[in-house]
Amino acid sequence: MKIVYIIPGSGGGFYCGNCLRDLSFINSFTDTGIQVSVIPMYLPLPQVYKNVASPVFYGAVNLYLRQKFSLFSKLPGFISKLFDSDFLLKYAARKAGTTNASGLGEMTISMLKGSEGKQKTELDQLIYWLKHHEKPDIIQISNALLSGLAPTLKTQLQCKIVCLLQDEDEWIDELTVSEQTDTWRLISENAAYIDSFIAVSNYFATKMVAKIANIQHKTSVVYNTLNLPETNFSANKVRNYNIGFLSKLNSNFGFDITIEAFIILQTQYNFTKSNLFLSGGYVDDFKKLYKPLEKKLRKLNLLTKVHFTSDYIDETRENFFSKIDILAAPSRRNEASGMQLMEAFIYGVPVIVSDKGAYPEIIEKSDAGIILSQLSAEALAKQMYQLLSDTEIYNKLSYNSNLAMKNVFSVSNYNKQLNNIYTLLLK
Repeated sequence: MKIVYIIPGSGGGFYCGNCLRDLSFINSFTDTGIQVSVIPMYLPLPQVYKNVASPVFYGAVNLYLRQKFSLFSKLPGFISKLFDSDFLLKYAARKAGTTNASGLGEMTISMLKGSEGKQKTELDQLIYWLKHHEKPDIIQISNALLSGLAPTLKTQLQCKIVCLLQDEDEWIDELTVSEQTDTWRLISENAAYIDSFIAVSNYFATKMVAKIANIQHKTSVVYNTLNLPETNFSANKVRNYNIGFLSKLNSNFGFDITIEAFIILQTQYNFTKSNLFLSGGYVDDFKKLYKPLEKKLRKLNLLTKVHFTSDYIDETRENFFSKIDILAAPSRRNEASGMQLMEAFIYGVPVIVSDKGAYPEIIEKSDAGIILSQLSAEALAKQMYQLLSDTEIYNKLSYNSNLAMKNVFSVSNYNKQLNNIYTLLLK
């Protein structure tokens, strides 16, 4: 069985749950009989990705210039290729962390129009590559925002099309109301050419079935996984009484709530032995959000107890989790999965989460964390203090977290469920 997996590059400038899921998918099939070839779109993928089988398609610089300036659509091909150079794409990748969907509605809709959009040339190039270099049994696309590829892929290659579903709404919610309407309509139209949808939680499956027409009968739920390290970190963990936060550093994910809770923990609860470690990428409203908090921390002589980690991938992830005892995830938005929770579980770190999206679902299945009944800094600080002070409860949640990754969210379960879906499709 050969799968071609089409992935949009994010640039690596911020913590990206979809990117982590894509990487975990590729790694999980390394020792199986399933062959996975990876095709990047928009931006280059980091070197940690295996089996990258092609150049970058739909180069981000060319795409943006062609959408914004009609002149660029008339340039000769050899000049257009200059804008897809490694240098320019890597430069764009460094800037990707500062970009959100706001202002990119036209391009989103054009991409969803597929062969009728402004990127027909890029689509033809992708089809040519797949026909002559890959010849897949299944083409899997990373999310529904790439569904504009599906009609042409289906008709030209006559193979099965699978679409993963995770956090599309985070992008779409940034668009104007009319653009949101058009986006969901086009995704629904493209869905007719997709054989199977795979959502990462029951919460998100329900949400997407309500948004995308006529997909309930072909939508499955497969929880994400992460490859376990050889070392059992939970068994060897040293208590540091520190708090961690791993998400985009913005208001949507509760970055400010976490800092406010830490201040309360230090001042009202007098829990002075703890530190706060934050990571995830400086995006969106970080500066506006952090400036008054920084002033408050300095006034209380707490600034030296707050530590930012700008590099949060690969080997630095182990270093980050070795320093913390609790991961706070007081998100204001409804996440489809919550990959940072599973990362914490690997290292035996219990979590405190908001009652949003798939978080309660993950906690119910793992019994490795606490759900906030109220989303506030006061409620978060109270739970931080109680969990750090109660060794018996802490040890139980820590043990359960590691156990959940070995059983509920294991790679073997993940592979088995996906393999069943693929086998049924090919039959």
